[in-house]
Amino acid sequence: MTDQNDDERFNATESAPNITLLNKSEIDMQIATARAYPRSIKQFMAEATSLVMLDDDVAESCSYALPRKSKDKDTGQWVTKNIEGPSARFAEIVLSCWGHARAGTRIVDEGPEFVTAQGFMFDLQKNVAIQIDVPRRITDSQNRRYKTDMIGVTANAAASIALRNAILKVVPKALWYPIYEKARATALGNEMTLSNKRLAALDWFQKKGASKETIFEHFNIKGVEDMTLDHIATLLGYKTSLREGDTTVEALFDKADPAGDGKSPARSMADLAAKAPAASAPPPAPAPAAGADDAPKAPEVDALLDKIKKAKNQDALDTHIGWVTAANYPDEAVRLRLNDAYEARKAELAK
Repeated sequence: MTDQNDDERFNATESAPNITLLNKSEIDMQIATARAYPRSIKQFMAEATSLVMLDDDVAESCSYALPRKSKDKDTGQWVTKNIEGPSARFAEIVLSCWGHARAGTRIVDEGPEFVTAQGFMFDLQKNVAIQIDVPRRITDSQNRRYKTDMIGVTANAAASIALRNAILKVVPKALWYPIYEKARATALGNEMTLSNKRLAALDWFQKKGASKETIFEHFNIKGVEDMTLDHIATLLGYKTSLREGDTTVEALFDKADPAGDGKSPARSMADLAAKAPAASAPPPAPAPAAGADDAPKAPEVDALLDKIKKAKNQDALDTHIGWVTAANYPDEAVRLRLNDAYEARKAELAK
């Protein structure tokens, strides 16, 4: 089922059937076909490597990163450690090149506080199957249940993670890990391209509402010249996690001590906007005509909402949401409305 789109994978029960419900004769026929035409490990490695190194965007999407806070036993201070690994996009490439397999995911439970997704992969040639459940919280830091649109986004994120985990459990790590390392190397480039990578990463996050100063503080560095390839790798992982709906800008760069569970509590967009200097305000609007005195102004709420709903790609969507700051839209209800529209459109574009 490697040619299914995200919507079919994440939401349609028929596209991701439980292994136990598959007709026995159908499974036997697929296993017989797989064993009659066994996969070539050499071909798998070559195909997967060529795909992950196709271009910088593909290579960057192959890894994710998420910050997690824990208390240092010696100092008693909260410290941030990054969890990094292969992304759902990388797992899709692995599945496509592996072949002779059935894989899918579905939502199996939606409770008051959690939504649970189930992912599975069945290697027909080796007759190995793994099924994994992934729960995701659908309440905020004040235990308020998410709105319907956000529950859908969270469910899709959980389904994507469940499918990724199942695929990377069935396909041996000894085979996919070298491919993953090549993807990371392609995404990072080298010392010759470090300067451009720095500027591109900072520019992308500024459009998402995180200023350069916020990022420097997060990494405990003084400025752009202190950013290393490791910092770039982490930022690219953050970028993938944001695009896949696994986290938010607020959660990534929150500096407050978490309450009780070692995780960063969510903060409002207004908090980051107030902390960011004027330089972090998004500059997506065209420059004023020669001789004009007025700087570009934020669009009217209805006009921006319409642009968000009609965005043709993720980059255009990111540009539009870049206007949503406390300075441009002081009413928090308006900002929440625009952010909800952004999340809904992002989910549509991901299908």
